[in-house]
Amino acid sequence: MIYRGVGNSNQVLVRGHYFKRYPIKELKEEQSSYQNLRQAYNRWRLQPHKNRKLIVKVGEDQRELTTGKDGYFEVLLNHTGPDSGWFKITVNDPENGNQDQGSYFVPDPTSPSIISDIDDTVLISHSTRFLRKMRLILFKNAHSRKSTKHIKSEDWMSRILPEKEIDSHFYVSSSEWNLYDFLADFFRIKGLPRGPFFLKRLKTSPLKLLKSGGGHHLHKLDSISFLMSFYPDKTFYLLGDSGQKDIHIYMEVARQNPERVKGVLIRKIRHGSRKRVLGEATEFFRQENIPFHAFSDQEIDQINSTD
Repeated sequence: MIYRGVGNSNQVLVRGHYFKRYPIKELKEEQSSYQNLRQAYNRWRLQPHKNRKLIVKVGEDQRELTTGKDGYFEVLLNHTGPDSGWFKITVNDPENGNQDQGSYFVPDPTSPSIISDIDDTVLISHSTRFLRKMRLILFKNAHSRKSTKHIKSEDWMSRILPEKEIDSHFYVSSSEWNLYDFLADFFRIKGLPRGPFFLKRLKTSPLKLLKSGGGHHLHKLDSISFLMSFYPDKTFYLLGDSGQKDIHIYMEVARQNPERVKGVLIRKIRHGSRKRVLGEATEFFRQENIPFHAFSDQEIDQINSTD
């Protein structure tokens, strides 16, 4: 499984997992709840190929590496191709001759990009309500899951942001790599902007499915910090929700890189919208002279009703 890579003017970050077998079957639109449950269960019983030598190639550069104990591999290679666009990654197993291909994205080095959370920002997940969250994970699929109202609104971004020339999207989530196939299908089916994902460490026990998306959220801050350093000439809009720690994370990003954050957008969700935190964020971003907007689904309805 080769994940979407990220490249700048001279380097490419390639990431993936190598599994002994991949029990996730091809998605069908009319899958039953039972089939969805089996699919969800299979995502948490993946068997990694640990300590396996692989050869990763990008353009004319290639490296040999060894997978970790969870089958994960990550490497930086040299990028010498065109300035921007999608390009090919090739991964070979020299022991058995298996080969697979993936892709990486090189954005324009100076155009603004969006860094977005996924759960309850793009994808309705009920991440603050355990039983509802598990029902969606276990019994729904990429066809039957729903995107948030503002994402479905074709012109919502230009209504809220003054900047219309968004170059690219990066998606940072507290979900695990186990959900990569589901997320890739969901974004494709819903026609959402394609972009690299930054997810949390793979879990290989079905029991850990119950804790999916939980734990600390420093992974998000680390991923955003990486993007800031990997694209030193870029500015970013930060898109999240009020249900987890997005507001605090984005405030910390702005403290570290005030000139790099062009705006912050927060979707207010009913069971996570803390007035005090939103008030603190409003004042903080006002002092930093960074546009900040917290919006509810009702506000999106009002915007759409003016069409």
